Amino acid sequence: VKNPVWARVWARGVRGDLKGGMNGYTGGTYMRKLSPEDKERKKFIFDSMSPRRQKHILKKEGYDKWDPFIEPKEPIDMREDKSKRTAIELAREFLATWNVEEYSNAFGEGAWEICLGIINNDDRYKGMYEFSCWYREFLKKQGLA
Repeated sequence: VKNPVWARVWARGVRGDLKGGMNGYTGGTYMRKLSPEDKERKKFIFDSMSPRRQKHILKKEGYDKWDPFIEPKEPIDMREDKSKRTAIELAREFLATWNVEEYSNAFGEGAWEICLGIINNDDRYKGMYEFSCWYREFLKKQGLA
């Protein structure tokens, strides 16, 4: 597709990654009415595709049922903690408190993993967290921390 604005629309309509199949058509008879401008844009998008992709659309559902203007899916649920920060924000804030030379990739991966687990309210990670807190207090009581 030569026009970068339409490249995104075109890709959404032909990759098949949207709910309901290639073009959102779910087998019913509903097809939204297109304005003359939308019909022109639809033709432009179709004509910009490779012959192989055009053939696929014509074979799969036909040009009339094909809708390249499908609304995108809702964004992935961005889970936040009580402070309204996402997991990536929390992990970045935590790792920013450490000097880069002080931690390894495994350390960073572990921090990311427990961050996701706690935000997602996973019992496994809550257990790890509670044990870590308990162990820190235990070491303090023993005079070892």
